[in-house]
Amino acid sequence: MTSQGLRASPEGIRAAKTALTDKTWSQHKLAAALGITRQPVSKFFAGESVSRSCFVQICQQLGLSWQKVAGLYRFFMRLR
Repeated sequence: MTSQGLRASPEGIRAAKTALTDKTWSQHKLAAALGITRQPVSKFFAGESVSRSCFVQICQQLGLSWQKVAGLYRFFMRLR
């Protein structure tokens, strides 16, 4: 059984790009810091689905909540 991938929301991508710029990092440098190839990082910033583990790692490295970047925070708040 494979785990589902996650996709960043448009707001999440904007927040991630801002965090990347604030750290003065490139996507390549982010991938190197995580020990992964640049492909999942590129897909993340393009709003494409990436593995859950890569998604969470990218968000953590950028200091962002993966739930908010994925747009899940709003979804769960509506359920309350």
